[in-house]
Amino acid sequence: MATQYTPNLKLSLPTTGELSGAWGNEINNGITSMVEDAIAGQVTINTWSNNFHNLTTANGAEAEARNAILKFTDTLGQITGTLATVQCPSVSKIYCVENATSKPILVKPNAGLGPTIPAGQSAILRCDGSKVVYAVSPSLENSLGVSVKDYGAQCNANAVSPTDDTQAIKNCLAQAPEGSTIYFPGPCLISDEITVTRKLNLRGTGSAIATLKKASGFPNKPALTVGNGTDGLSGVSVFDFMIDGNDQAGDGAKFQKLGSFTLMNFRSEDNKGWGMVRNGLWLSSMSNVVLLGNGTAASGGTATSGGGVVDSFSIRETSDLTCVNFNANFNHNHQMLWGDAVQNILQDGSEGVPYRMVGYYQLGGEYGTNQQSGLTNSVVAIRTADRSGFFGVKFNSATDTNVHDLEIGSPSTTSQQPLSDIDELSFDSCHTQKNHDSSDAFYGVKVNNRITSFSFTRQSHSGSEKFMDLSSVTSGDVFINDSETILFQSINDPNGIVNKDTISVTAFGVKADGTTDNKDTLQQAIDYAASVGKTLYYPSSGNFIKVTRPIYVRSNSNWVGGGEIRNTTVSTGINGVCLMPGGFHPSYFHSYNSDIVTYTQYPINAVNSGRTITTSTAAHASNFAVGDLLWVTTTKTWVGSAGDYPVTAHLSEVVSANDTTGVIVLDTPISEAMATLYGNLQVCNAQEAAVQDVRGNNMLLCKDAQINGISITSDHSAAMSRGGMYKCDFNFKDIRAREAIFANAFVNTSVRAQTVTTTRKLCDIAAYSNQFYINIDSAIYDGSLAESNLPAFSRVGECSRNGSITVQNMNCSGYIDPDPLVMIDTGCRNVSQTHPNVVAPNHGEETGTGSAFRLQQGVSSNRQIYIAATTWTGNTAFAIGDRILNGGNGYICKTSGTSAATGGPTGTTTGADIADGTVVWRYVTNVAAIGQTVLNYGDKFDSQGASRTGGLKVYLNNVLLPVGTGAGKYQINGANTTITLGTALLAEDRIKIGAAADYQLTLEDCWISVNAKLGGSAGRGASIADSAQNANPPTVRNIKRCGFKDLNIDAPSTAFPQTGQAVDIEGEYSYINNAQVSTGELFVSSFADHAIVQGFFADGAKDLSPNSTVRIISNSGFQAAAKTYDSVSDMVADTSRFAEVIAVRGYYEPGAGAAVYTVMTLAAYGKTPDQKGAAFTLADNKVAVLKHDGAVSDLQFGVKRDGSTDNGANLVALLAAAKDQKFEVLFTDGIAVTNTALTIDKALFSIRGSGKLMSYLNIGSTFPEGSALLTVNDCGRTNGTGANEKPFYTGIEKSVEMVGFTLMGNGRVRRAHGLAFTGLNDDMLVDVECRDFKGVGLSLGNADVVKVNAGSFVGGTTYKIAFLGTDTAVDPDEQEANIQARWVAYTGVSKTYKIGTQFTNSSSNGAALTGAVVAVGYTSDTVRESTFENIQIKNCGNINTISGVAYDDPAMRIGSNGSNQGDNNIWFPLLRLIYSRGSALKIIPNVSNRARKIRIGHLFLHANKQLPNPGTDPNGENFHSGKDLIIVGNQGAVEGSSEIASVSVDQVDLVGLEVGNKCFVVNTGSSLHVGGFTGNASNGSYYFYFNGAETSSIRNYNRGGIRVGSPVKSTANLIKIDAMQTFHQVSVSGVAATTVPSGSKKFATLPSGQWVVGNFYVIRNLGTGGTASEINARWVTYLGQARPAGGNYQIGDTFTANSNSQTPLTGAVCGTSGFRVGVEYKILDLGTAGTAEEIQAKWVTYTGVSKTYSVGDIFTATANDSTLLTAAIVKVPYFPSYVGDIKHINDDNVIIANIYKPQDAGDTFNERRLVAFPRTALYTARGVTYIQKLYLVTNSALEANDTNYAQIQFIKVRADQTTCPLNSQDPQAEDCFAGQIARIETRATGAGSTGSWKIGQLIEITFTDPRLEAGEGLAFTINKVGAGVVVPHLGVVAELSPNLSLAGEVE
Repeated sequence: MATQYTPNLKLSLPTTGELSGAWGNEINNGITSMVEDAIAGQVTINTWSNNFHNLTTANGAEAEARNAILKFTDTLGQITGTLATVQCPSVSKIYCVENATSKPILVKPNAGLGPTIPAGQSAILRCDGSKVVYAVSPSLENSLGVSVKDYGAQCNANAVSPTDDTQAIKNCLAQAPEGSTIYFPGPCLISDEITVTRKLNLRGTGSAIATLKKASGFPNKPALTVGNGTDGLSGVSVFDFMIDGNDQAGDGAKFQKLGSFTLMNFRSEDNKGWGMVRNGLWLSSMSNVVLLGNGTAASGGTATSGGGVVDSFSIRETSDLTCVNFNANFNHNHQMLWGDAVQNILQDGSEGVPYRMVGYYQLGGEYGTNQQSGLTNSVVAIRTADRSGFFGVKFNSATDTNVHDLEIGSPSTTSQQPLSDIDELSFDSCHTQKNHDSSDAFYGVKVNNRITSFSFTRQSHSGSEKFMDLSSVTSGDVFINDSETILFQSINDPNGIVNKDTISVTAFGVKADGTTDNKDTLQQAIDYAASVGKTLYYPSSGNFIKVTRPIYVRSNSNWVGGGEIRNTTVSTGINGVCLMPGGFHPSYFHSYNSDIVTYTQYPINAVNSGRTITTSTAAHASNFAVGDLLWVTTTKTWVGSAGDYPVTAHLSEVVSANDTTGVIVLDTPISEAMATLYGNLQVCNAQEAAVQDVRGNNMLLCKDAQINGISITSDHSAAMSRGGMYKCDFNFKDIRAREAIFANAFVNTSVRAQTVTTTRKLCDIAAYSNQFYINIDSAIYDGSLAESNLPAFSRVGECSRNGSITVQNMNCSGYIDPDPLVMIDTGCRNVSQTHPNVVAPNHGEETGTGSAFRLQQGVSSNRQIYIAATTWTGNTAFAIGDRILNGGNGYICKTSGTSAATGGPTGTTTGADIADGTVVWRYVTNVAAIGQTVLNYGDKFDSQGASRTGGLKVYLNNVLLPVGTGAGKYQINGANTTITLGTALLAEDRIKIGAAADYQLTLEDCWISVNAKLGGSAGRGASIADSAQNANPPTVRNIKRCGFKDLNIDAPSTAFPQTGQAVDIEGEYSYINNAQVSTGELFVSSFADHAIVQGFFADGAKDLSPNSTVRIISNSGFQAAAKTYDSVSDMVADTSRFAEVIAVRGYYEPGAGAAVYTVMTLAAYGKTPDQKGAAFTLADNKVAVLKHDGAVSDLQFGVKRDGSTDNGANLVALLAAAKDQKFEVLFTDGIAVTNTALTIDKALFSIRGSGKLMSYLNIGSTFPEGSALLTVNDCGRTNGTGANEKPFYTGIEKSVEMVGFTLMGNGRVRRAHGLAFTGLNDDMLVDVECRDFKGVGLSLGNADVVKVNAGSFVGGTTYKIAFLGTDTAVDPDEQEANIQARWVAYTGVSKTYKIGTQFTNSSSNGAALTGAVVAVGYTSDTVRESTFENIQIKNCGNINTISGVAYDDPAMRIGSNGSNQGDNNIWFPLLRLIYSRGSALKIIPNVSNRARKIRIGHLFLHANKQLPNPGTDPNGENFHSGKDLIIVGNQGAVEGSSEIASVSVDQVDLVGLEVGNKCFVVNTGSSLHVGGFTGNASNGSYYFYFNGAETSSIRNYNRGGIRVGSPVKSTANLIKIDAMQTFHQVSVSGVAATTVPSGSKKFATLPSGQWVVGNFYVIRNLGTGGTASEINARWVTYLGQARPAGGNYQIGDTFTANSNSQTPLTGAVCGTSGFRVGVEYKILDLGTAGTAEEIQAKWVTYTGVSKTYSVGDIFTATANDSTLLTAAIVKVPYFPSYVGDIKHINDDNVIIANIYKPQDAGDTFNERRLVAFPRTALYTARGVTYIQKLYLVTNSALEANDTNYAQIQFIKVRADQTTCPLNSQDPQAEDCFAGQIARIETRATGAGSTGSWKIGQLIEITFTDPRLEAGEGLAFTINKVGAGVVVPHLGVVAELSPNLSLAGEVE
């Protein structure tokens, strides 16, 4: 056979038997010398034919083409052209080429391409058989890419004789590899257009140095064109590029039909065409662009052409183009022009969607002055735009040009766009500047017709006052928001196009300078904004807005901002008022002033259904129109300061009025009491035209107004006065005034304020206010003016009803006036005031008779009515309330009886008891003899009449008495009678409820809640005084169901100098609930029928004595005579006839445990009395049953808080009664000891202590070991019965509450636990402290489990595994295998054993299970949906051995090992774990579910290292030993479907950590997320130890923020990772954590026989093939070398598998290491493998992808062996720990959401709508956002099926749906969604099929529409096909790329 030759180098290939005896010559000549030529041979070539040379080739002989070095010369001058060509063979070969000729040489294969080698230069070339390319760039510039110089460009455009580089650049662009970066090292002169039609990246030397410069005579073409306009081109970029147009024809650059195009640092100038042309770009970006001096000026009739940048849409629409800092200045014509839309013609000839600009966003930049003066073309013209916006862009015209800065819309009457030219175009924080305008034709913004909508937000404008011209626009919307500098008059808007939601007051000329009087301009702004429904903005910058008269708040006003309105007028009257939200006053119903026009009243026939009235005359209904406000009033009146006022009145809005029927329908219902109590009613129009307010304006009432954030001030008068508000909502920042809120008719209105400072009044809510709500954070009384005669600091009066005032903090340090601080007055119903913190140390010091609080109806304090009285007679029976005269003095009967025979009562001491026989009297002043000056009970009088013309008006039996002859005389039955008013000043009260002088003005259902620290002086503390008993009929009193709730008066002993009375009660159904009074006594007056009193009085309850005849009402409403005892024992011992109601002054003695009991028969009670507190057995077969109003003190059950008495039985009885009777348990001050374990079972309950430092519950010395002090079992909403109950206590929100007390273990009893929760407990609020328990202080799970160590198992007993045991093998996998084998051998059952596995052993002992622990007594316990607030666990835990059993009780435990649903949704705002005995906290996943959604806000850990010495323990046991502090999850697998405990902690503060211990241990399947960490510890400790954990994160990691004592804090990271679950990671911010280091990280283990050749492994087990030496020998044989480090091979050594046959390595196990093949990673650290170039080369080698690698890049791992990437660190971009539990992960723009739990797919969309937007949407976009990638993450397996499967859809939620129906059957539910963007199906085949699912699988989803608008969200549905399939719990991971949000901050 003939000799063959190699294809490339043509070397000999002799066959067998050939060349016998001639091999030497053949080898030397045909092979060896030729190989030498190929490696180092050099040939000089000097022959050329027609400028061409073909390299010679030959088989087995010398040839030019074989040589390594080619040198080309031309000594003969044979190269006559401008370029020589060398043709090489079309085979693979490397050449070193030297061009020694004077001409460029092109080197290429036949029919292929190649580079041009410039004359005098050399290059290393590589031929791949089809083309020749540079193997090594000859130019330094090529480190940045392929240099155009390498293809002959000279880049000398600025030289004297520049070279035309056009062809060289074209050659380079044609020949450079796809994806290359083309570098332009200098200015290149071009004479023709440069076109890029391939995926290349162009890079110049910067935008300040020309990259391309047009040569003279350049054709009318662009200098640079990217894209051919036909085929879409993606991935092209242009960087650092400048085009110098050189004043030549054509455009600068044209970019057409490009996707994902990037332009950065670009400049184009001096082109006679456009600087830039854009046409059909998508998903592209441009940044730092400058276009300057382009275009052609008009000349000789030639129009201006060209300009800055033009966008045309002839190819396709431009969409999603983002520009940052884009500038066009001093160009001729437009600086930017977006052309009209172009109609898209489809292939069938029909019209498609028009091409236009869609999704353009620009951040920053300027479009500046046109270059040519006198032009009329606008600076920027936007003809068509959709969903586009500009942020922070300036549009400026020249000072001498008449042009618009910005032109919007097409000027033509027709357009290609079928709907509009402009839609959803926005300008945010932009600026227009119109500096010069010689005519009215030019504006900052000119808007043409055909717009749908665009908006300006935070827009500014300067120069001329002409901002925008809308005269050509006939339809559409223009929105202007938050733009203070845009004056409203600067907009020409004849057709009302502007929809300016927010208008600044400055747009109307208002100046916030503190000096300009804005009374007119501000009112104009308010009136205009309200009339057109705009929001009025008050800027916070500058000074206050000064006014000098009241400002009216108009109906429909909406004010926002932070500014201040201040009236500086020196007037305490109406002229000094700041705001008037209405001008109403009750005198407009009927006035004594004839000059006042009052309302016209129309009688009403009937009141129907509360909202319907009927006028007596039907035609009267014509006076009312829909939307009017009207008054419904009573015909009966009471006498006010300026007129006879209706007893009550109702303000409402007219819904409809029918003047045929007279029926008027109201917006709000009329109170039923108006018709039933007051008879005839009438109606009037509240805004009757003829009625004028106090300022002479038409009557104004304010409806539907809102104020938010502003401050109001009046220097001398009220901040807000008059009134008449309906459905208003005012939220002020600060109020400063003489009187803050002083107004009438607050109806369905709320007022809030942060701070109120006043010199006289805080609130005066008057005249028929209804449904009013006043909330003030802080009120301050400024006593600098020390004004007197204050009716009350906070008052409600004049028939107001259904409202409340709440002042969180009231500081009245300067309040010395005697009038009350808080008052509810005249005719109010269902009104409350709440003041939780009042300070008034000087109250009443002005006169010594101050009144801190008063609820008062009735006569003025300085006027009183004299009531008829009889003359005293002896031996006469008198009843309570009888009034007599004796010796000229008046007395009232307090105790009924028979008077003495002679004498009668004497003395005038107020409040003193005066004995008279068996009668007890008190001195009073308001009595008179019959026939003297008298008014009877049924009469009324006008206390203001004496100051009025016509004198006093007096009524008798509701009939006005005629005036008699003489001053002050009236005719009664025709005779003159003098009516005298007394002037005696009674002692004022700090709190008072008084009766009115008119029975019609009944005070009902009103209360005050006060917590006050008082000083000064006053007569009494609090009183409920029905002092004017003029009721009609007489049996009905004026005060009903009024009193004080949570009354707390802290006052010195001198606080009540006149009477000593802390609380005095009069009035029907009056009450005082939960009173705490430090000083004074309790009095219950004789006519205080039906009083309920509960509370604690320091000095006792004086009138609750055995002789008292007080009448008290029970909860059921019956009356009973009361009897009082000093103690419970006295009550039980009394065998006399019992009263129906019994009061005891104390449980053991007076002063503690006072209570009231109802007496009933034992049969009626129906239960056995507990004899502890709930019920006591009395004589006569009676029972005393405890009465309560929802709360019972432990003192009422005989609990002694003395620190020694065993209260076990009493506490058991208390908790049992609380469950049975449903009352709140109040723990009082002191230490209550119990030797009995307490349990609350299956109940809703509340235990409230007086404070953790005040109320203690302690265990006694004989408390049982292993028990919990307090166990809560099956409590909450379900309370063990399956019922879903709600809390029953008033003011209690949770089903279970335990707050304000401390549980103490005293370190006495071994394994005594604190607070334990067993069973199912939910909906709880817990705020307690647990201290000194030698067991678990707080256990959210089973409190105790009996544990049995291996060696002590009892045969036949059923156990669960608590700990699998230990093994001595080095490798953890071998340990696990050995432990499993022992369990199989012991039980005889072959299965996988886990923690929680249950088994019944057939034999005892179990010692072979080394270290194993089993347990009995497991319970299934769950705590869920609860808050544990401000928890502290101190000195708790137990690690001692008791009775041979070693216990490891943490200080706190969450979870149990039972089969329950797992602790979940638990929130700890603050958790302190201090000095724990052993571990601080264990979080344990149970058998069948996980502990999840456990969040801790602030976790404070004080390590156990600083505990006292063991000797201080009562049992002599150790307080502590080295233990890890927080343990999450179990070590090792757990039996059941879930092995996960997931915890998040916002902030961790750690003090101290023992050497060798760990702060956090995160075990198998668990995850931990820490938001912040500070701590100190020594080396040898670890803050975090991850052992088989899932994805976890640590943010703001500060290794040493807290330091107490020694040891010195470590500088190490103190984070240890043994193993993570597959696909999971730890991310740490604040420290360079080794997330996935190259060359390490165990992912999986493989036994020998399964290793893959070439894979990199780490030895985990050396095997069992003999002795150590023999095993090592086997490794040496297998690997082919001895251990490089010397000695025997060891566990942990790494190697590369070189053979599939590993069976000689018996039992050996290896782990894969490095990166996991096929997994995507993000680079955190490039590594340290040499220089930067060497590191880059190693990354290229590893990945196989040639590119420049940077931190943050994403790549796919190609091999496990990543050791060549020395010290490189990467991380998996995103994988959820357990879907649904992770709230965030440490990666940019990634969301993870839990979207589905296992259940059947639904039949229809509406039936199975799983997410209701916006409440639980997966994601809601704050700005325009793009979905980059979308995945599903599975938690369980699913079998694919092509018949029965689920469709999973992702759908967008529309932004315009603010609320979606929660009921999926609602037909509107479908309207919430904007369409499907992705769908997958659980089928095996077909489009969108996923195939079968695996656990933890990541399924990537293809979606159709990646864009989410601002406010749009992503939702999720599942539908079933066929029979469907159960879809397991799964999650979604979405990678997002937020775009610029022009409506808000940039994301």
